[in-house]
Amino acid sequence: MFSKKLFIYTALFISLFLIGGTLFFHYTSLATPQQQKDWKRLVKTGQAVGVDVRTSFEIKMNPTINSVHIPLADIEEMTPSKVPDKSKTLLLFCESGVRSNVALKKLRKMGYEKVIDIKNWRNWNDLFKREPSEKKQ
Repeated sequence: MFSKKLFIYTALFISLFLIGGTLFFHYTSLATPQQQKDWKRLVKTGQAVGVDVRTSFEIKMNPTINSVHIPLADIEEMTPSKVPDKSKTLLLFCESGVRSNVALKKLRKMGYEKVIDIKNWRNWNDLFKREPSEKKQ
C-alpha cells in the first residue's frame, strides 16, 4: 500500500515538474514586442538571418520558416559556408535557449559580432505569424 502511494505521488510530482519546466522555458523566453519588431525588420531587409541550431529530428517535429538549419554540433564547420558575411546579424534559436547560447559563444569566437540568442523556435515563428492587417480578406 505504501509503495503504491509513493509511486503515484512520485509520478505526479515528475509529471508536474516536466509540464512546469516546459511552460517555464516557453513563457520565460518570450521576446518583447519591440524585440520582435526589430528582429523582423532586420530579417525582412536582409540584415539578419535566423539560425536554427536544433537537430534534424527536432525540426521535423516543430518546423520553422525562413531560417537556416545549422545543428549545434556542426556550427563551426557549416556557418562559414551558410552565412559567409560576418557583418550579418545572426538570430540563434533552439528548443529552450541552452544550445543557442552555446552557439552564440562559439560564433563570437569565430568572429561573428552581431549574434543574438532569441532562445527558442517559438520566438522565431512568432516573428512570421500573420498580423491582422496582413490576413487575406
